[in-house]
Amino acid sequence: MANDIPFITKPSPRSASGTSTSRISASADNVVSINKKLNNAQVEENQQVQSKNNDSIKFTDAAKHIQTLSRVANESDGIDRDKVDRIKKQLADGNYPLDIDNIVRNMIELNSLI
Repeated sequence: MANDIPFITKPSPRSASGTSTSRISASADNVVSINKKLNNAQVEENQQVQSKNNDSIKFTDAAKHIQTLSRVANESDGIDRDKVDRIKKQLADGNYPLDIDNIVRNMIELNSLI
């Protein structure tokens, strides 16, 4: 291993090029120490990533029920087909209760909005 490692340092006011190179001694013990620190940091980072991957979520029964209702509502077009069919059948049979006074009142009210 090399004993001297060059490093670029801050510009020196005395330097013509604006940079100066200084040399520091790096012993084998220093290099081993730095490598150990890097390895320890990598191991710790890997453990943190692994612990994040082990996280889990449990939904309560209420949350599952809400999720199911939400899915059904999203798949629905918002029309109660049974009610529509029931009213159609009552109209066809002549059994649908019509309140003529209420219909006339609502028509007059709508006409006044125009």
